Amino acid sequence: MPQDGLSNTMLTILSLDEFGYPVANVPVKLELLSGEGTLPAQTITDSAGLAQVHFTSGRKAGIARIKATAGKHSATIPMLLAPNVNPAGQPVAEGYQLPVSGDAQ
Repeated sequence: MPQDGLSNTMLTILSLDEFGYPVANVPVKLELLSGEGTLPAQTITDSAGLAQVHFTSGRKAGIARIKATAGKHSATIPMLLAPNVNPAGQPVAEGYQLPVSGDAQ
């Protein structure tokens, strides 16, 4: 995502029990381990075991590592914060997709 300090994306957290069923009302602590950006310090899962939060990018390029912790379980999510212009100052194309072959031609 662009390192403009304004762009944001929604992160979805899913809480499941040992049988794979959703678990409601689970408090989840969120922490930015490295990089720049903002997100809430905590959230709680809904009746479907889901919680959604917005992560807003920082202004420094690099990888922002986000840690989500629920009880004794945790996961780390890497987010790439990249310039939205190339070194020549030209805008980087957004939304470019490779064809099914995976080849740019």
